[in-house]
Amino acid sequence: MWYINQDETGHVITFQCKAWMDTVRMAMMIDLIWKPINLFDGSMLVWIDNCGSHKTAAIEELLAELAIYVALFPKTMTTILQMLDLIVNRSIKQNIRTHL
Repeated sequence: MWYINQDETGHVITFQCKAWMDTVRMAMMIDLIWKPINLFDGSMLVWIDNCGSHKTAAIEELLAELAIYVALFPKTMTTILQMLDLIVNRSIKQNIRTHL
């Protein structure tokens, strides 16, 4: 999978044609973003939604290896509890649906 990693800021840019997280991008996010934070801090708890790509065996193994703990939002509560969905993703997803 191709991505761009900006040297100065560390920003990572990739895309997924269907506009949702998949297992490959989840593993990439863990490796490129969460792992360095966890190594610096020593422990990490991340709240995420119940997307299937977050709960695969490969992702669970990677998280366990890095001692990153995950708490899942209750099912069907993402649009209420996840700030990124409430503030940023809602307008992006609406725009994508309009153009598709």
